Amino acid sequence: MITGTPFERLFLGGIRDAIGLSASNKLQIKTAINVSIEKTEPRGTGLTYVHLPLPDGDVVAPWALERVLIAIARHIRTGRLLLHCAAGMSRSVAIASLYLHVVGYANYGEALAAIADSS
Repeated sequence: MITGTPFERLFLGGIRDAIGLSASNKLQIKTAINVSIEKTEPRGTGLTYVHLPLPDGDVVAPWALERVLIAIARHIRTGRLLLHCAAGMSRSVAIASLYLHVVGYANYGEALAAIADSS
């Protein structure tokens, strides 16, 4: 299930949500950023797919986090964005919270709580 964050342009979900965008894109998402190891094939027309794999449950290199944050910042300017991992419960939520922290929405813990409250 696609869930929103405190930002109206940033949505979180799993791999099924990304694949489902080809059948229904009611939220008018423009970009899907996949941070899971599993790759989704682009299926929807008019969608931009970005695959930036991050390990689940392992240390992530700072350069890899920066690469994802830059991709989010770049693509969120053009419209709604789906940030997803395999299940939509760990990597995507952690990265979204980090992004909200970096852009000054809230500190990391407050961002996690805000995401939990919005789902």
